Amino acid sequence: MKLNEYIEEESITVSELSRRSGVPVVTLWRYVKGEQKTIKPETALAICEATDGKVSLLDLLFPDHDLTVEVRRKKP
Repeated sequence: MKLNEYIEEESITVSELSRRSGVPVVTLWRYVKGEQKTIKPETALAICEATDGKVSLLDLLFPDHDLTVEVRRKKP
């Protein structure tokens, strides 16, 4: 889920998300508006955790791509 979709669907303000994530309001607004495409991994993780994973790391790190991840256990 995209960050702007999350904010709309959850009826949460950017200020509240900032409080939950520790990410500055101005930084969140830049991501929401699409003014900033790159994001630091630690910022993406903070947003992901604050949204309970609804906005995934892939959504934040690769906003212009529709990606999925397959997790497999390594064979010993």
